[in-house]
Amino acid sequence: MNEFLEKTIIPQKRGRITIPVEFRRKLGIDENTALHLKLLDDGIKIKLAPRLQEEQALREYDRSKVLGFLRMETLEQEDFEKMLKTIRIWPKPSPIPRLFLDTSVLLAASDTNANYSRLAFEICKVGKAQALLTEIVIRETEEVVRRSMDDGALARYYALLAEVDAEIIPLPRAKVIKMVDQVIDEEHSHVLSSAWAGGANYILSLDRDSFLLPEQRQAALPSEVRTPREFIREEVPV
Repeated sequence: MNEFLEKTIIPQKRGRITIPVEFRRKLGIDENTALHLKLLDDGIKIKLAPRLQEEQALREYDRSKVLGFLRMETLEQEDFEKMLKTIRIWPKPSPIPRLFLDTSVLLAASDTNANYSRLAFEICKVGKAQALLTEIVIRETEEVVRRSMDDGALARYYALLAEVDAEIIPLPRAKVIKMVDQVIDEEHSHVLSSAWAGGANYILSLDRDSFLLPEQRQAALPSEVRTPREFIREEVPV
């Protein structure tokens, strides 16, 4: 007979909760375990997120590539603040665009410099776009931040995730990824397949030239690939 455990807990500051040790032991939860949260009418459902498969390996970015992402689409602080104000007063669009955020955008948004990636997160934060992520993107960003960015970047990254009510797209099935492999480089196919599975209107990436060639960008694909700058300049009246 299965043993059912129940316990009432009280959230700490900023909504932090501690999963009781009995629960963690039974489910094998540790500091490296990814959890999937789903908002229901009467509560929150928490379950173990699917584990990465061998064919869904994390992409690796060296420090020079990361620095390139951080330099792209930078803004003067004054211009950044003006755009920030515009985004906050900009009427909520209908329908709300669904944005799949690639690792490169998460890395740039975790930087302290003013840039368009941070503005893209702000749009999602104020509910004027829906952020879409996958466990793969979350994990690979975390790994790159640990290896290649400053000590405060990891805290900023976690803060970004906490502030944006991102929809976590289930990991694409291997056969779906293999189909997408016929269109783009297999290293990046999980991005395209996940975005399409999640109904993304746009894929935001600073690394699009690595996984989507110009002729593919011009094809009639379900999701349009844009840099954060292009998306904001095209869709937001800044």
